[in-house]
Amino acid sequence: MSFKGIIKGNELSGVLLMGKEPAEVKGFKTNETKIDYKFLYPKMMEVTENNIFSKDVLQTKEWKKFQTDFEKLCNNAVDDLELYIGFSVLSPKLPFSHYYFIMKNDEETEEEIAKDPDVIFEEKTPETAYMKIKNLSTSEKEILEVFPKIIAKNYKNLIVDLRGNGGGGLEAAFAFGKYVMKETTDVGYFVTNKFQFSSFDKNLFDTLPITNAKITEDFIEELKNGKGERLVVQKLENSIFSGKIYILTDKHTGSTCEPLVYVMKNKGWATIVGENTAGAMLSGTIFDISGKYKLFLPIADFYTYDGVRLEKLGVAPNIATKPEDALTKTLELIGK
Repeated sequence: MSFKGIIKGNELSGVLLMGKEPAEVKGFKTNETKIDYKFLYPKMMEVTENNIFSKDVLQTKEWKKFQTDFEKLCNNAVDDLELYIGFSVLSPKLPFSHYYFIMKNDEETEEEIAKDPDVIFEEKTPETAYMKIKNLSTSEKEILEVFPKIIAKNYKNLIVDLRGNGGGGLEAAFAFGKYVMKETTDVGYFVTNKFQFSSFDKNLFDTLPITNAKITEDFIEELKNGKGERLVVQKLENSIFSGKIYILTDKHTGSTCEPLVYVMKNKGWATIVGENTAGAMLSGTIFDISGKYKLFLPIADFYTYDGVRLEKLGVAPNIATKPEDALTKTLELIGK
């Protein structure tokens, strides 16, 4: 971008050049004083050091640079917007995911507004059903409503579209998994900084308890207070989908989606079509810093049931294709 304009007195006007279309910009000098954010830096560093999933990542050169740059940001940012954008620019360069700066007053409530459905179901042909799951955060109810309809019609093929699905929590993941997993399945292990290990050892990891949590909030509390948890998905008796399953993925298919995609691929229960998933597979939660300022950080790492760490790796598809072509490619495969 480039800016061309003039300052006259206390007013500024001009255009911000972005590609072919210029954007008009107007502004004026303010008498408001700069907010002092220096107090945030030590508090956020303390919370991070006490709760991060592994202390080893805090010894990396990427983390050291982040610390330096974020301290400068806290010293120099003028307002909340600059602070928020600055953090959002710096954090993706870290060697781990799920690290976000949040500003929200505790008394703030989200307004109930009409929204598009989280799950879209279509019949592509009399033998093929299509199910797009937009997220695994608020889609549990819709998944539980749609799957019985799919099973009742006895489709031979099911296309599950997880492109753009950034993940979510346990509820929707359990709802999805129990309809497609052909047996009770050990999905993997979540490990916190209290769990001591040098490399994956199945015998050691199997000492972790199987989670009793049914909701994400309880699961996070287990992770906060323990060494880690094993995640096991119980299959439904006589109600699983018995046809062929195809799962569509892209680079935004992340977090909670990824263990499910990995299991379905490795067990031979689904064909994955699209591109490599995000490789953003850590478990995180929100910590209060000061007032409206909060920090979402990863408190547990994840290893699959056979010892693969998905963070920064993701899951490769069986059939690689451009994400926008994945559905067409899958329908062609089914047609053949």
